Amino acid sequence: MMAEICSMCYKQIDEHKDGNGKVYWTQGHNAQPLVADDTGDASMLDHARCCDSCNDLVLEVRIMQAFGWQSVPQKVIGWFKDAKTASDMMMAHMRLTQLIQTLAEQTKEGV
Repeated sequence: MMAEICSMCYKQIDEHKDGNGKVYWTQGHNAQPLVADDTGDASMLDHARCCDSCNDLVLEVRIMQAFGWQSVPQKVIGWFKDAKTASDMMMAHMRLTQLIQTLAEQTKEGV
């Protein structure tokens, strides 16, 4: 069985194992809404699955949406939806990671 690749960072998706070390899940997480619509370029993956690390970012955006922060999630979603190549996806991933770090720092500072 070939390992799944994350559609956001292009790293291998982690296997989930039970307490006995038996693999019970290899398909990653739903990467919606942070996946590109146009997968026509050969470098793009044609699935919307992500690794554990990227899933944390997906959840951050979903939480922002749930709390009504529509402008930030829409901008972030745009970065991913506008991606046309794997390089574009990785750049969007880096931008989102930096944004989450900045928001976390601002929250700590009480800004």
